[in-house]
Amino acid sequence: MNLELKLHQARHGDRKAFVALMKHMESDMYGMARSILRSNEDCADAMQEAMLKAYKSLGELREPRYFKTWLLRILINECHLILRKQKRVVPVAEFIREPSTSGGYEKIDLFINGKSMLSQNGVFSYLGESPGRDSNSMLISYMRDPASGLPALPEQFDLKVYAKLKGVTKPFELKTIVYKTKLDNKVLKPQISKANTYLKFTVNRVEMTPVTTKILTTFTMLVDLKDMPDDYAEERKYISTEGPHKNYTKKVVKSLDYAVFDDQGRELEMLRGTGKTLSKNQPGQMVMLFTPFVDPPKKITFKPFIHPLTPDGRAILDANGHWSRQYLPEFEITIDVPKNTNHK
Repeated sequence: MNLELKLHQARHGDRKAFVALMKHMESDMYGMARSILRSNEDCADAMQEAMLKAYKSLGELREPRYFKTWLLRILINECHLILRKQKRVVPVAEFIREPSTSGGYEKIDLFINGKSMLSQNGVFSYLGESPGRDSNSMLISYMRDPASGLPALPEQFDLKVYAKLKGVTKPFELKTIVYKTKLDNKVLKPQISKANTYLKFTVNRVEMTPVTTKILTTFTMLVDLKDMPDDYAEERKYISTEGPHKNYTKKVVKSLDYAVFDDQGRELEMLRGTGKTLSKNQPGQMVMLFTPFVDPPKKITFKPFIHPLTPDGRAILDANGHWSRQYLPEFEITIDVPKNTNHK
């Protein structure tokens, strides 16, 4: 297949050429989706959404030679949305695998005080990768193996991140100094909720460590999906790429999320999240992993929000290129952090 010709035809409105492109990319797309999602149904949904958005955004692709990378990036974003919208719970063990080289890099390694931590019998295990804050970044996660038998990390060390990108001769190296935070292990069980007629948001548990902040919350839909107002639900457009070309719509709950702030207004960065699909009167638990607090907080504020989309399903970006937020102040919760709440 002459990909450049088909892409040129598709960009000028030839739907048959676009379908041919999608069929050509189907195997690569499925492999990418399956590496992130756990079910064939979710993979099919992500691929369909990615195809729809790619079809509507072909005019924005400036370099045809980057078509594959561009399409797969759209697909990765859709997979990430499904993980957060449908809230599938995925055991951590299923994420532990060898790093993929499909993301544009050949090798990534971490060096602590000059010693590789990702080499054979290293102290870290690869967990997986997910989209970053924009289309030019990704988040790669590693887990320290407590059964490695190696000494604990020092309270301060030199960290070097080594990255060899595909098609780039010289590798990139990022060096920094890592310090242990002042935060002790703490577990809070606030069980505080905010609700209205349609939704309820509950903060169930907060686990603070020097390494991460793990938070368990629930969103509960209090009415049938058909009765959800436009503030919390929307009609989404879908496209069929098999058989006759058809468009159809389906009502779904908007992408619900929340941000976490300390008492000085500093926001934690989200690392990974899982959860369950929302259904009437069935709490959909979200398990979110964030960066640690810089200093022991006196208060923690949770600000739920929705990621708004354009009518044709595209993300709306802010001035910094990040996905914009529509905060839901009716569900905002602030909790106090007692001084003596240390737990093992």
